[in-house]
Amino acid sequence: QERYAYRDFMTDVIIQHLTVENKKVRIKCKDHVKKIAVYKDRLAVQLPDKVLIYELKGDDEKDMQYCKKDQILKALDCNLLVVTSDHVILCLE
Repeated sequence: QERYAYRDFMTDVIIQHLTVENKKVRIKCKDHVKKIAVYKDRLAVQLPDKVLIYELKGDDEKDMQYCKKDQILKALDCNLLVVTSDHVILCLE
């Protein structure tokens, strides 16, 4: 909704709340972050050997605590990573 995610230092993901001033959270992935996708309360992070799916902990819109919900333990190469409310979509050319 009002969230923006970007890679920092090649290994971390920062999620920023755009409507609340200076509200950011850092997720340390400890591996090279290849792609990031964010949708509502979900976040998908593609690493070289897996895809991690995170979800917001609470129902509060301004809450910024993400917890790992699932992971895909497979090296997947794609051009576009999309996350929806129930699925992760990997797009190829």
